[in-house]
Amino acid sequence: MIKSNYVITILFASLIILFSQTNSAYSELFYDVNTVNFSGKPASAVVNENANVIYVTDFFAGKLVEIDGNTEKISGYINTTKTPFGVGYNPGTDLIYVGGEFANVVKVINAGTKEVEKTIQMNSPYDIAVNSENNLIYITSDRTNSVFVIDGITNEIISKLNVNKPCGIAVNEKTGNVYVTSETDDTVHVFDEKNNLIDVIQVESSPRGVAVNEITNIIYVTNQETNTVSVIDGVENTVIKSIPVGEIPRRIAIQHDANLIYVTNHASNNISVIDGETNSIVKTIPVNAPFEIVINEKTNKLYSMYYGNQAVSVIQNTNQIQDNFNSVTTSNLSNDEKKSIIPIIDTQEFPESNIKVETIADNLKIPWEIDFATDGRIFFTERVGNLRVIENGVISEPIISLKVSGTEGGLLGLALDPDFEENHYLYLYYSYNDFLDIFNRVVRYTESENTLSDETILLDRIPGSNWHDGGRIKFGPDQKLYITTGDASSYNLAQDLNSLAGKILRINSDGTIPKDNPFTDSAIFSYGHRNPQGIDWHPDSGILVASEHGPSGERGRAHDEINVIFSGKNYGWPEIIGDETSEGLENPIIHTGDDTWAPSGASFYDSDKISDWYGKYFVATLRGNHLRMLDLDLENNLVVGSEAILAGEYGRLRNANMGPDGHLYILTSNQDGRGDPAYNDDRILRITPLENNIEKEINPLAPLKQFTLGIHPSDVTCKEGLDLIFKNTSLEPACVKPPTAQKLIQYGWAVNTINK
Repeated sequence: MIKSNYVITILFASLIILFSQTNSAYSELFYDVNTVNFSGKPASAVVNENANVIYVTDFFAGKLVEIDGNTEKISGYINTTKTPFGVGYNPGTDLIYVGGEFANVVKVINAGTKEVEKTIQMNSPYDIAVNSENNLIYITSDRTNSVFVIDGITNEIISKLNVNKPCGIAVNEKTGNVYVTSETDDTVHVFDEKNNLIDVIQVESSPRGVAVNEITNIIYVTNQETNTVSVIDGVENTVIKSIPVGEIPRRIAIQHDANLIYVTNHASNNISVIDGETNSIVKTIPVNAPFEIVINEKTNKLYSMYYGNQAVSVIQNTNQIQDNFNSVTTSNLSNDEKKSIIPIIDTQEFPESNIKVETIADNLKIPWEIDFATDGRIFFTERVGNLRVIENGVISEPIISLKVSGTEGGLLGLALDPDFEENHYLYLYYSYNDFLDIFNRVVRYTESENTLSDETILLDRIPGSNWHDGGRIKFGPDQKLYITTGDASSYNLAQDLNSLAGKILRINSDGTIPKDNPFTDSAIFSYGHRNPQGIDWHPDSGILVASEHGPSGERGRAHDEINVIFSGKNYGWPEIIGDETSEGLENPIIHTGDDTWAPSGASFYDSDKISDWYGKYFVATLRGNHLRMLDLDLENNLVVGSEAILAGEYGRLRNANMGPDGHLYILTSNQDGRGDPAYNDDRILRITPLENNIEKEINPLAPLKQFTLGIHPSDVTCKEGLDLIFKNTSLEPACVKPPTAQKLIQYGWAVNTINK
């Protein structure tokens, strides 16, 4: 788990910034990380800037996958060769070159027709670089200790360069020089435009990736074993600096207009951002296992991938240097505001629901419950027995690890006292083994600086089992602690008022029985439940609503329930299910019939962030693999609307809970043995509105966005202190710092005036 330099959201002024302890000049840089789900194994990529298409090789499927750079969705497939890895694109001829690493061929594909125009026989092609100025394509082959040179017009091999175990390759199209890393020799070979070897530069251990900043003529090389980047002067061919980065740096991409260098740190799960002026790290972007990386310099979006994952990460520098975003730095924050920093690891948009879903924690061990402290910290349980905290943008190691029972039991419920700010009481519900028996208990701790002490057992020996342990605990508007318990796989216990199984319980915060409970000297508030796991109160009426798992064979199947809970009522299990009726037994406001949702945690939406959602009941479903949104008329016991959202997007969902920021938080449960885990499961997700008017007012449009809306390039506005320039090839506008503007103009990349 990444523990520092998160991309974060500060619950302050609704701004997203990148948390960093480095160069304050870059405090305004921040990044959104989105995901393009991938059915295969993405290996490498190249960008066709003219068509705004990203070509990604699918190593196992033998295809080239097209990603639309506007929508960030897969737009097509091109059949290529077995085991495609390296890929290059020649904009001058509109040809794509795909190397079949173990097929020993290079396929030459017409990007327009998507047809293979030629097959070039080549032993173990790996990395590919294209010089579109002189129409030469360079391909490394480590098994033959060679770099093959292909004529881009005839697509014939015209030369072979000798390099021991070549790996990464890059071309400076301005000078014609070619740079090739040798992993075994710890060197970079430099060839001129006539393919003559002109220098061999000693770098550090196991160099792999290489990239050239054509504007500054600086070359950057990743050294995998020393976890550094070598900085090479392209005129003198000498190493001028070594930059420590993350663990196992692999590849490099360069954003020329901003002079930013991006380095994938595979083992650190992040990307280092290097300022090309100072050659120092200014930001770190959390991304899962990044390996390959490319940049679309037309949009300045980065695409990172690893063939061990089934996703391509799309990283958008959402202000770059040129956007007019107001900045907030962590140095200006109070301690409580720093505690409120929330890491944003990934973001996915759902326009059909007008929402986006942010991943704020991943690679968790079956998260079960979440609660929020008034000082900004977020506490959550993992069913395996861990209690963890998100604070200052960092996810802690477990602050307590309990010995718990397994299967459906474990560390389940969590609640912070309504007066947590003063008394720091924290409540847990967990299952434990007592020789051959399983029980559940509710305990209270005193928390101090993420340490627990003074354990007090409030309820104990609640019947438990490998299945049906309930486990949700939550304080109601009456300041009482409500507890859901399952029937412990002994369904008759649900009707037994001498047993705490199959009930919703209600106690005082000290464990005593409230005097107004429906049954004298009993914690029981309602009974006749099979396995209730979600409870919440309507924000206006205060009416309690609970979700409950239906039978799985003992009384039919399915028929999950949503019940309106009243004191002392009997909800029928196992006497009735679904639409069955019996005197004195309550029916659900809705049940699923023969469909199975497996409803778990639930919450009423109590916020104006998404005004249409206010007062609706959200239920996380496990087997249903969706978030159920229910519009309930509780006064008339009617269901006005029922809708599944995020269906199939995040797998099994364990809990839904409102945060103090007014957003809905969701926990996934794909590591519980019944799901199909993604590479970064399990996760904590946050649902926010797709369109945020506050952000729109604070954050004016970026120059390229102004341009695409029809504003003439010369009328584009820049933030104070930045200069407006225009890309020489397309006249697209950009706003950059004055020194960068001078360099871009000097090297012919940009101009500072155009005609209307």
